[in-house]
Amino acid sequence: MREPLEAALDELAPGDGDALARVTATRDAARWLEEVGLVEAVERARAGGSTWAQIGAALGVTGTTATTRFGGTPEEREARAQQSRDRAAQRNRVASEAIGATPRDDLPGISVAEAAEKLDVQLGTFRRRVQVARERNSDAFRAAIKLVQLSPKREVMRVVDLEAAARI
Repeated sequence: MREPLEAALDELAPGDGDALARVTATRDAARWLEEVGLVEAVERARAGGSTWAQIGAALGVTGTTATTRFGGTPEEREARAQQSRDRAAQRNRVASEAIGATPRDDLPGISVAEAAEKLDVQLGTFRRRVQVARERNSDAFRAAIKLVQLSPKREVMRVVDLEAAARI
């Protein structure tokens, strides 16, 4: 699978050419595959007699999920996609307002990013450790992290004990 995709990308932006052009070409190809190529493949499968359950299984989702995402006319699919984007934008607005309404000085401790810097740990690595510790509900997590609820669907983690955070 990799070789034909590499060859297609080389057609769009040679691998030995401009590295940023290759990044852009890869992003554009991925978007096309997701937005157009996958829809066309599903439409072909349906025209060939495949059921929504079979298509869902091929995608790793349920048949109902496949129907919801790919069923209907292009206009109906676009309307559903727009509704989804609108809901996400509304959630982001609510979260932004909640965050903006909470002065940073009022939040306990320091941010995860500040803690990672003070502990001299890569931020991504520290976030993964914190997430694993949270999932395990470890003592170090409970001692180090305070969860601040900014809104019903938005919380932030604040590090309140650097020594405990170092044990995460």
